[in-house]
Amino acid sequence: MAVSKSDLILIIESEEGLRLWLVDVLQKEGFKVFSTTTCEEALKMIYEHMPNLIVLDSALPTNSGYSLCRNLKQDLMLRHIPLVMLSERKDIQERLLDLELGADDYILKPVEHTDLLARIKMSLGHTHLELDVNPLSRLPGNNSIIKRTEEILNKNLLFAICYIDLDNFRSFNEKYGFNRGDDIIRFLSGLITKVVKEYGDAEDFIGHVGGDDFIVISHPQKVDKLCSKIIEEFDSAIPQFYDEESRRQKCISREDRKGNIINTPIMSISIAVVSNEEKELFHIGQISRIATELKDFVKSFSGSIYFKDRRKQRVALDPEFFPAESSKLYKEMQAGAMKRLDERTKKIGMLKEIIEQGKVNIFFQPIVHFRTKSIVGYEALMRGPENSELFAPDVLFDLAREGNMLWQLDRLCRSKILLFNQDFKKGLLLFLNTTPESIYDPEFAQIELPGFFVSNPQNLVIEITERGIVEDFEKFYEILHFVQERKIKIAIDDAGSGYVSLRNVAKLKPDYIKIDMSVIRNIDVDKVRQDVLATWFSFSQKIGSQLIAEGIETKEEYNFLAAMGLCLGQGYLFAKPGKPYPEINKDF
Repeated sequence: MAVSKSDLILIIESEEGLRLWLVDVLQKEGFKVFSTTTCEEALKMIYEHMPNLIVLDSALPTNSGYSLCRNLKQDLMLRHIPLVMLSERKDIQERLLDLELGADDYILKPVEHTDLLARIKMSLGHTHLELDVNPLSRLPGNNSIIKRTEEILNKNLLFAICYIDLDNFRSFNEKYGFNRGDDIIRFLSGLITKVVKEYGDAEDFIGHVGGDDFIVISHPQKVDKLCSKIIEEFDSAIPQFYDEESRRQKCISREDRKGNIINTPIMSISIAVVSNEEKELFHIGQISRIATELKDFVKSFSGSIYFKDRRKQRVALDPEFFPAESSKLYKEMQAGAMKRLDERTKKIGMLKEIIEQGKVNIFFQPIVHFRTKSIVGYEALMRGPENSELFAPDVLFDLAREGNMLWQLDRLCRSKILLFNQDFKKGLLLFLNTTPESIYDPEFAQIELPGFFVSNPQNLVIEITERGIVEDFEKFYEILHFVQERKIKIAIDDAGSGYVSLRNVAKLKPDYIKIDMSVIRNIDVDKVRQDVLATWFSFSQKIGSQLIAEGIETKEEYNFLAAMGLCLGQGYLFAKPGKPYPEINKDF
């Protein structure tokens, strides 16, 4: 894997001339570099910036270089950072001591230019390959989790693996937006690390699976304390992330499209613990299956809780948290958990069949110009098979996300829409939806344009929402800018819903910004919604984007939007989604 020039390197060197030379050489290579002369200042920089690599002078006063190396490698949050020691020329025994203390490599003084760059790039390359650090939490990712699990299995060690997951995290994101959701992930990462440092030991492992899923690997005798403390501290702190009204009601209240009030409890945390204390575990797939079943079971309870798999049954209950267990109730609850697992397995099988056989439906909804009352384009809306459980797009794409088939589903929808519309009406725009996760698909940036779009790429609009997972914003925007360079246009969806931030939209400068229907609903009489729209309207003019109002259902909403100066919109007032290209209601 190639080394990224965006990698951040920290230099800790007491000799001023050498420090400045090192900074200059690495900056000229395109690396981001910061430096200091003391360990005290270095620790502050490390926690603030989380570098990708540290270059440390072993000859710092009072052996502080060796002490810092030892402390970093014992710190659960920091020990994954590769550390290269700068050492005086010495015999082989002293060089081995550097490595025994935890250094990943060493560079001999006087430092040679080529040796420096070779060792730096090698250390960074190994890190990218072997320790896929999650960019949000800075904790080891899936490859490292798998590697660590295989290590303890091969060594026949006693272990307990804690699968940690948040409940009602999605509702929090929907209300407060993904930036606030990222704050929760960073908070949880820090909380888990703090608890494991206090109540675990140096051999414990913390990993970030992705999203709101974390893993802790520890000893079976320690997990009860670890889990109970994580739950205790999480439940104590999490209300502070909500507004005053939600804290008072202990839930988030929102209105669905039909006007029904939905109450979602404040976030809780579920932990499923799989251990080889009572049964032999010999394969990572076996552990994963048990953990999946147990997590489904744990999440069926309200509030924060953990369960340990202590028995021979496929799903086991911890008597400490279920003291009133009876045989009948246990069997009923176990059957319920297995039924939910079977239903999910069945739906994932249905999804695989949909993708393999191309069983998706395309509907179209027109986008209307207010002044001319004419159609300027159509949004292509994907649905599953009609009269099936997977017809609704939210259900379809959420299941694809859960089953790790999002790229395949998005590819199918993208190709089917483009092939269906290869002779698209001249002059009209075609809005094609995609998810943020699909942006990272290697095939995405190389979209093949058939028929009409080969010579008219500017008539294709990639419409994207930030409701999905964007872990690497830099890569995300790099890909979208590449798409824009091909003259394909970009639209950002769900603006005003809390998902989309002004900062991220300003960075992308999309051609269109689609205002979410939650802002448009009753906007003619709702001052708060009017203020939200006014902000987006002013913002769009500054960055050169056009607003499109979504979900317009009444003439009053339309008249207000037109009077405010908006030019484009879509909604049931003009036409419901249909096949192939519905005309608009001329009476609006």
